[in-house]
Amino acid sequence: MHHFGSAGSPPGELQRLAARPADLLLVPLQGHTHICSIALEYVRVLKPRLVIAHHQDDFYPPLSTYVDVAPFVARVKEQCPATEVRVMDINEEITL
Repeated sequence: MHHFGSAGSPPGELQRLAARPADLLLVPLQGHTHICSIALEYVRVLKPRLVIAHHQDDFYPPLSTYVDVAPFVARVKEQCPATEVRVMDINEEITL
C-alpha cells in the first residue's frame, strides 16, 4: 500500500517506490490546480490494482474547494484499464 498526502512526491521518489509494487494506492485529490493530472501520473508509474481517492473534500474553505474527481476516474479507466478506482463519500468506511 502507498499512501500519499497532499504534499506530493518528487519524480525520483515515485520511481523508487515503483520498484516495490503495491496493490493499493491512496491518493489525495486536493491542494493543487492540476492534482488530477498529478495523481494520474502516480497511477501510471505505480500501477496499483486499486486506487482510493481521498482528500477531495472542501477541507479549508475558502482556501479549498471540493474537487470533481470524475475526470480523474475517466482518465484512469482510459489510460490504466487494469486499475480500479474507488471514490468514497465523506465519512464512508470501507473494509479491505
